[in-house]
Amino acid sequence: MRLGCCPIARDKLAEARFFLGRLKRSKERQPALRFYASAAVSAARSVTFVLQTELRERRGVQFENWWKEIKSTLSEQLSAFELVRDSRNMAHKQGNHLFRPVLKRTFPDGPVSELRIRLSPISNGSLADVSFEVRPEREHGLIPLTDEALAGKDRDEIDAIMQNKLEIMMDLGRKLEDSDTMLKTNPPLYEPVEGYEDLPFGEIVSRLDGYLRGLDSVLDAADATFGLDLPGVTPAA
Repeated sequence: MRLGCCPIARDKLAEARFFLGRLKRSKERQPALRFYASAAVSAARSVTFVLQTELRERRGVQFENWWKEIKSTLSEQLSAFELVRDSRNMAHKQGNHLFRPVLKRTFPDGPVSELRIRLSPISNGSLADVSFEVRPEREHGLIPLTDEALAGKDRDEIDAIMQNKLEIMMDLGRKLEDSDTMLKTNPPLYEPVEGYEDLPFGEIVSRLDGYLRGLDSVLDAADATFGLDLPGVTPAA
C-alpha cells in the first residue's frame, strides 16, 4: 500500500468538487450560480498552492526540482487553466461578475445582423451593455462623424453615411425593443470572465470538470514521487 503525500491538497480538491456539484444543480439560477462558481474556482485554483505548502518544507530541494518540471507543463495538464485562474482573480479582486448572462441573436434582414446583450448578474439581470454587428455593405454607416474621418469626402458621401447611420440606429432600436422576447425564447449564453468567448452553461461546467481531473493527475504524480510505501499493508476493501 502507498500512503498519499498530500491529504490537505486532496481535501481542497474535494472542496472544489463539492461546489462544482452545487453549481451543476443550481439550474442557472442567480445568485446561486455566481456564488457556487466563485467557490468552485477559488478552491480549484488553491489546490496547487496547498500542494506546494504541504511538500516544500518537508521535501526541500527534491520537491523544488519536481515542481519546476511539473509547473512547466501545468497549463497543458490542466485544461481550462486560464479560465480558472482568471475567474478566481476576477472574483477575488474585482467582485463576483462570473457567468455574466449574454443574449445573442442573428437577424436575416435589416442593417443589424447580430445583437449581443450582456446582462448584469448582480443587479437582477438588468441590462449591462449592448453590442451589435452590421452587414458588410452597411459598415460605412459606422464611420465616426469627426473631421478626421470625413476628410476628403464630398457632400453626397457624407449624406449617404448619415442616412445609413440613421437606418442602423432605427433598426437597432426596433430589435432592442424585442429583447424581452429574446430572454424568453433564447437560452442565455454566459461570459465566464470578461473578454472570454460566450459559452453555454454546460460547456463551462464541462471545462471546470476537466480542470479538476487534471488536478487529480497532478496529485497522483505527487503521490507516486513523494508517497510512503507501507510493505505488507493491504488497503481495506
